[in-house]
Amino acid sequence: MPEINNAEALRAWLMGCPAIVGSAFGMDYLGDAAGNWSLGCVPTEAGVRKNILGEAAPRRRQSREYWLDARLPWSADEAGNLENLGRMQAAEDWMTAQSAAGALPDWNGGRVTAVLPSLSTAPVDFGAGTARYRLKLRVEFEREH
Repeated sequence: MPEINNAEALRAWLMGCPAIVGSAFGMDYLGDAAGNWSLGCVPTEAGVRKNILGEAAPRRRQSREYWLDARLPWSADEAGNLENLGRMQAAEDWMTAQSAAGALPDWNGGRVTAVLPSLSTAPVDFGAGTARYRLKLRVEFEREH
């Protein structure tokens, strides 16, 4: 079986989201143009358990965290900024629905059980006419062994 790059599998899965379809979608890079999206890795501590001898072993159930960023038009126009938050909410709702339906990405070394927002969307920086909106995601998965 070929190796699966988990971040690329997650990115490909997210590219099916109607709020994202047709947009430029980078990995750890968000361009300057409005409409760009990016997936970035967040350092995540591995779940570890200890046996009665004190030896550490990975837990069967694990999680990984990622940032989903979108660069969207931004201005003093409240309606446009609310539309941006609505687009991010649509992405959150899509992920939640896909997770509930079990339509999840393939994962190397395990089976994804959920991809869900772990923090709500927030604008994190503003430029000339655009803002970067960020959503933190958690991928829950079960290890194969």
